Amino acid sequence: MATAANPPLYLRITSTSKEGLEKAVAMIEEMKKEDLPNLVDERRFRRREPENFERDEYGRRKWPEEKISVGLEPISGFNLRAQVVGRGGDNVKFIQQETGCKVQIKGRGSGFMEPNSGQESDEPMYLHIAGPRPEGVAQAKQLCEELLDKVKTDYHAFKDRPASARYGDRDGYSGGRPGYGDRGDRGDRGRSESYGYGGAGGYGGYGGHGGQGGHNGYGALESHMSPAAATPTADANNQAFDANAAQAWIAYYQQNPDQDPYVQYGGYQAYLTMQQQQYAAYYAQAGYGQTQSPAPGASAAAPPPPPPSEPASAGYSAPPPPPPPAASPSNYGAVPPPPGLMRSQIICAGQAAKYRPHLLSSLRQSALQPRRCLATTHDLPKARNVDIASRTPPYAKLLSRLEEVRRVLGSSRQLTLAEKILYSHLENPEESLLSNTNGGRDIRGQANLKLKPDRVAMQDASAQMALLQFMSCGLPTTAVPASIHCDHLIVGEKGAEADLPQSIAGNSEIFDFLESAAKKYGIEFWPPGAGIIHQTVLENYSAPGVMILGTDSHSPNAGGLGSITIGVGGADAVDALVDAPWELKAPKVLGVKLTGELSGWASPKDVILNLAGQLTVRGGTGYIIEYFGPGVQSLSCTGMATICNMGAEVGATTSLFPFSPAHVPYLQATHRGSIAEAATKISQSPMHQNLLRSDPDAVYDKVIEINLSELEPHINGPFTPDLSTPLSKFKTVVEEKGWPKTFGAGLIGSCTNSSYQDMTRSEEIVKQARYCSGERLRWKRTDEVKKGESNAIFTSYNRNFPGRNDGNRATMNFLASPELITAMAYSGSTTFNPMTDSIPTPSGEPFKFAPPKGSDLPSEGFADGNPDFMPTPGVPDPNVEVVVSPTSSRLALLDPFPAFPDSDFTGLRVLYKVKGQCTTDTISAAGPWLKYKGHLPNISENTLIGAVNAETDEVNVAYDVDGKKSGIPELAKRWRDQGIEWLVVAEHNYGEGSAREHAALQPRYLGGRIILAKSFARIHETNLKKQGIVPLTFANEADYDAFAACDQVATRGLLDVLRSGGKGEVELVLKKQDGSEKVVKTKHTLSQDQCGFILAGSALNLLARKGREMKEEITRSAELTD
Repeated sequence: MATAANPPLYLRITSTSKEGLEKAVAMIEEMKKEDLPNLVDERRFRRREPENFERDEYGRRKWPEEKISVGLEPISGFNLRAQVVGRGGDNVKFIQQETGCKVQIKGRGSGFMEPNSGQESDEPMYLHIAGPRPEGVAQAKQLCEELLDKVKTDYHAFKDRPASARYGDRDGYSGGRPGYGDRGDRGDRGRSESYGYGGAGGYGGYGGHGGQGGHNGYGALESHMSPAAATPTADANNQAFDANAAQAWIAYYQQNPDQDPYVQYGGYQAYLTMQQQQYAAYYAQAGYGQTQSPAPGASAAAPPPPPPSEPASAGYSAPPPPPPPAASPSNYGAVPPPPGLMRSQIICAGQAAKYRPHLLSSLRQSALQPRRCLATTHDLPKARNVDIASRTPPYAKLLSRLEEVRRVLGSSRQLTLAEKILYSHLENPEESLLSNTNGGRDIRGQANLKLKPDRVAMQDASAQMALLQFMSCGLPTTAVPASIHCDHLIVGEKGAEADLPQSIAGNSEIFDFLESAAKKYGIEFWPPGAGIIHQTVLENYSAPGVMILGTDSHSPNAGGLGSITIGVGGADAVDALVDAPWELKAPKVLGVKLTGELSGWASPKDVILNLAGQLTVRGGTGYIIEYFGPGVQSLSCTGMATICNMGAEVGATTSLFPFSPAHVPYLQATHRGSIAEAATKISQSPMHQNLLRSDPDAVYDKVIEINLSELEPHINGPFTPDLSTPLSKFKTVVEEKGWPKTFGAGLIGSCTNSSYQDMTRSEEIVKQARYCSGERLRWKRTDEVKKGESNAIFTSYNRNFPGRNDGNRATMNFLASPELITAMAYSGSTTFNPMTDSIPTPSGEPFKFAPPKGSDLPSEGFADGNPDFMPTPGVPDPNVEVVVSPTSSRLALLDPFPAFPDSDFTGLRVLYKVKGQCTTDTISAAGPWLKYKGHLPNISENTLIGAVNAETDEVNVAYDVDGKKSGIPELAKRWRDQGIEWLVVAEHNYGEGSAREHAALQPRYLGGRIILAKSFARIHETNLKKQGIVPLTFANEADYDAFAACDQVATRGLLDVLRSGGKGEVELVLKKQDGSEKVVKTKHTLSQDQCGFILAGSALNLLARKGREMKEEITRSAELTD
């Protein structure tokens, strides 16, 4: 069977011991003697001939391709791109699913930006097909041609229709008949206010968890209101075309029949039924698929009722909802159905039903009716079908490990709550707590803790790189429960019904990748529209005593429910996913003692705003912040979460609260009563067995006391979250500093302040101000403010770095509580103080706000939510294929970084000397770059583009040795291609901000080897080490001044430090361009494991090796079993 061309098959055997190897060889030899003679079928041993694939310029397999011209030019009122791809991309998604090919719409008007130019192609619009199998490409081509035939038919039908019959694109209802949709959905009729308060920050799509409190804008009844008083608001007229709005109008007209403009048709409710019947009959006859069935006994073919008389100037040819809205700004009349006629009843299947089977990647019709929001008094709680077992803390295991910790440290050792939870998650307490810690006496700040977290949570922007790294390890499933939350790629601008479809369509490749990876590896997947990651984690996964890693710096939000939740980069998350111990330098513990009770306008947000002013953005670095004291008992669970959320802004490792009475009703309201019972029982145990409270004599490294009874509202900013000013002094500071007095915009919600309590407090302000002037606007910075022009906005978010919200570095962003921002918005002034000031009403009388109270929880619990927004089960399916196209501009598989050389660095060059603050936004900008989070080569084009040159004060301007001027990424690439490795010199707190590991991956990809700074933010320093970059700090900060761009640097002692596991010091030999030299002493924090990362080239290189070994072990075990 074997020839020179076809050498014999062989088995490769590896073992951890010589004895094991010899035993395996003996067993295989015995099997060969017994079984090999019986195998007579030569085909089982025939070696497969290597496949001869065509390769691209990178050596990757080139897929077969097809290019199909759309053959149509856009016309007014017909959104050609939307018709081709389908709502939310469902047409394209179906074809991709059916054929296994990648289908993209490209060319002029497609919205597809070519990776090389960053602009649309000038070619006419076309569909591009690429796939691994020619037969799949042929099938996809056929389906695309069928799709385009249908689009062309609709296109010409629309084109031939009189203008008066067209309902308009973007401003109307989908351009005539259903399926002519526009990505703006209802256009001017669908403002962002429809679904509440959260969308503008770009986080939760629907307003996250502040969305539909009280059915905002629907005029829904409240317990103390009569039906006659519940007049539907203007928002209901303009937006609320769903069942909630219908019920509000029905109730109103029943109580006020004299105001019902549809009385001649039997009243509003009868008219609504007739309209539904008309639409159902029309689309059934047109063959567009099933629609909602008419009411029993009604005629499906009933003619449409004649409209009530309307002034011709209104521009309507069919009845608008009362009162009539203003004329549409388009050339065509916008003809809405009566309020309450759900849009999903109008937008029937514009394509055949076969193009709408995919529930996630396409926009499900139910996605237009978000139900993931918090419950209202009209919602009834139901038991959800969730895997409560995987969400229940392993208390027995944790208590057992805590007993072991007590044995190692001595039973008399008093532990803080943070220490109890951390140490109970140690892989080996004795090894972690007694190594190099003076017998366990100097653990904090010294010990390297090797921890085994309970769970991992990832948001969509960071999950891409985390999963690409995990896939490199080759394991069949994750070692711990994990979840993916699609929220960061959802744009908040116009409102849920417009923003969600547009966001899904623009990011479908990413969402498909994340969903397929989640299904393959057994990760729970929360689809787009399901809500903000941190609120979802708080509601579902966080619990007292658990430990969670989250790939977002604000993951400590979950500490409000008594967990240790730490924000990390993707490489750290992969540690937990592959069952490798995650290493953390043992933090010190900063105790914050709370006394008194909040009152008046003071809120939980003000606790952390005040604390940030005391600690500064670096004051919490190396610490866990642990809150304690009698004041804790007065805070709600979500209030505690807000406080923990912004611990990231002071650099803390994480923050947490002890188990509190407020946790019990929150766990019960979120359908986790069994966890509440278990936690209550543990909290009542004797102290040495009490995992959920600190020991009575526990010692903190620092203690700060805050009297909640004396706390007043604070406003922090601009440009940094630690510039804190009490509200009573803010007017004076504004005048002294010359800050703008005009209130430009107010944005509330975000992962920090979108709880039910936050929204009900803001809602009370809105209700109080019903007689005051005010305006609600969509947030997109296209107003009269130009870049570079100073202006002031107020947000309830957590960060306010320059340019973060609108790209204008001159915009002053001030942080405050949602209710304070809401009140200030009505005044229009940045100096308004609702505690003392009043605002005029239209009648001329002064109006003064009363402090809001709000509600901690809905009176009847949280709603179950729309099942379409519930997560996929965390069950691995090895049959799911995760495809990353080699031609993708959004995703790219990772190539391993080269290992550390066999000598110290000798020819490093200073790429850039950074002046002042250098955040992760500075190093790896977000905004439009979010789309490239899964494509390292593309996102590396933004590396350090926000950095200020310390020598010239220019932003993103670097100079080569010959004086040539270029952007920082361009110079880095040029040096990398020339074989020149480089370093960056920076000031304090380098890398503060988010947990994004791209800020470390990108410099490494471009040739960076060292970052030399005065100090580092914790998460970023760890991320640098994980990616093989050496973070060093100045032993003498004055040496910062000695460096300049293009100076040459050599290391002395670095290789020895790495090979010794972190022992020793590193010196830099600085050679100036004039030939002079200077030796600069540095400090490092490298542990033994981290030295291994750098020697191997990156932590991923080590994990991939471990993954291969684990996979081989699994394979060997299976073979031996067989």
